[in-house]
Amino acid sequence: MVDAGFFSRHDALSAEAQSLLYADGALSETQQNLRSVTSAERSAESQRVANQRKQAQRERRIDRCENSWFYGTTALQPQTWVYGGVSAKIARQKAKLEADRASAPSLQSREAALEQTIEDLKAQAQALQGAVARRRALETEAAGMFESARAHQTNQGAQFNNVLDGSEFIEHMQQGHRDQLMQQAQMEAHQAGVVLTRALQSNGAGTAMMEIFGGDFGDAVAGMQAGGRIQRNIGVLAQCEQLTAQQEARVNALLQAVRQEAANAAATLQRIEADVLAEKRSIFAALRSRCGGVAAVAAAPVATATAVIGSDPKDHMAATAVQAAWQTRPAAGATPPMGQPVY
Repeated sequence: MVDAGFFSRHDALSAEAQSLLYADGALSETQQNLRSVTSAERSAESQRVANQRKQAQRERRIDRCENSWFYGTTALQPQTWVYGGVSAKIARQKAKLEADRASAPSLQSREAALEQTIEDLKAQAQALQGAVARRRALETEAAGMFESARAHQTNQGAQFNNVLDGSEFIEHMQQGHRDQLMQQAQMEAHQAGVVLTRALQSNGAGTAMMEIFGGDFGDAVAGMQAGGRIQRNIGVLAQCEQLTAQQEARVNALLQAVRQEAANAAATLQRIEADVLAEKRSIFAALRSRCGGVAAVAAAPVATATAVIGSDPKDHMAATAVQAAWQTRPAAGATPPMGQPVY
């Protein structure tokens, strides 16, 4: 039922949808942050694993130098002679091991913090996805209410028909022009086929009989006749080429007319959509006024169209006049009244 409560509900839905417009941008930003933090967490995990691997390597080196008679003897390890021997090597490895152990807690805490940030961002992204879905549902419901309120009125059909009737008559005239072009192209193609058939049938059997029974002289005469036929056939082929070029021009003109009519139809459709949308909004506003409603907080979430054609009353009057003249034309063979032109 369309009453004051109906419009209050519509305005509440529109206002809530307006308040959730931030969700799309916030969701995109949150997803970008989630990708960045996930990459940083993978890097932190790699650093922690590398630190643990280095600690294990240093522990093995220290144990080998302290417990192996071969690696623990400086005399048998010439690469350590200029660096203080095996004992100095053990001391350096222990210092590096302590440094690795000291940095391990910070690496672990950084990785844990990034993991927690990832969980928080995932929860935030999920909440924003719910907000986006909620906004779309609100807009859909508000748009449905907008259409249902408009459907209670019938005067929108009159305006739509007034806009459409003139366009239908113009389309009828343009379709007749296209049919005429197609028929003309078909006639020229048929004419070209007839000419080509005559050219192919122009070489009869007389030349062959003269060559067989007329001897050298007959052969010469037959050759002259054949040469004349060849010249005539060349002329016929030139005529066919000319007809083909004319037909191609007709086809190109037809294609251009079709493209133009398609563009005009698209523009007319855009115009009609704009007029229908304006009428819907007018009906909706009138119903709101009758029910004692106030102006909506947010615009109705419906698609808008740009009026390209149809806003000028002169165009509509001209189309109506042409349509009236067409519908009142006398029947074929009838004598028009005095003072009236024959269509």
